[in-house]
Amino acid sequence: MQMDARPSREKLRKHPFFVKKNGSDIVRFLSEGSTQRSAARKYGQRYLEVLSAAARAFAKRGYQSATTKDIADEIGLQQGSLYYYIKSKESALEQICDVAIDGYVSFSDRIRRGKQRPSEKLRTIIELHLSTLDERPDFFKVFQENRNELGDKARHKIGRQIRVYEKNIEAIFRQGIRASEFRNDIDAVHATLTLLAACNSVSVWWKVRSSATITKIAADISAVLLRGVIVLARE
Repeated sequence: MQMDARPSREKLRKHPFFVKKNGSDIVRFLSEGSTQRSAARKYGQRYLEVLSAAARAFAKRGYQSATTKDIADEIGLQQGSLYYYIKSKESALEQICDVAIDGYVSFSDRIRRGKQRPSEKLRTIIELHLSTLDERPDFFKVFQENRNELGDKARHKIGRQIRVYEKNIEAIFRQGIRASEFRNDIDAVHATLTLLAACNSVSVWWKVRSSATITKIAADISAVLLRGVIVLARE
């Protein structure tokens, strides 16, 4: 059986139909042919469906126990057809992690460069970070629990992207300190790691200890964290 029938992700990126948007891999038509547009859109949609099926299989069965047959069964494909989209469960894990962190890097970079007050930027960061848990819980779970099972090259690549995400958040804290909106005695690195620890822990207790909406949880985390860093008017 051909294990490399699906074009590699890099080859797909170079395809004229491919664009990157909102941290996800999607396919868009860039010329006049309606037949090509339809085929490209269908492939792109199916590709993301296969990645979602892989994430569900990994989340349910555990990455080590799940097989490519489990992934195919999740989406109702023949196992042989699966290889047109993903070469192996290892490549599926890499693509899931890549899509997940790429979204974080994209929105955090955009927010960092924006004109909102630093406190509003952090509120938006927290809300968007947690929205993945609500909208794509399996992606969130697999990224948090299984990314260290990637091969060295892929793991280091994801690690570099995580550090970019962290640097964007650190930059926002420093913006707040320079603008005198945040206290000048806080450490931006420590504040960033605290924010991320609070957000990432939600997947452990949400729907177990709390049934609140993600919007409510994001607002509460923002309130708790920002009250600790915002300069308050003296009474």
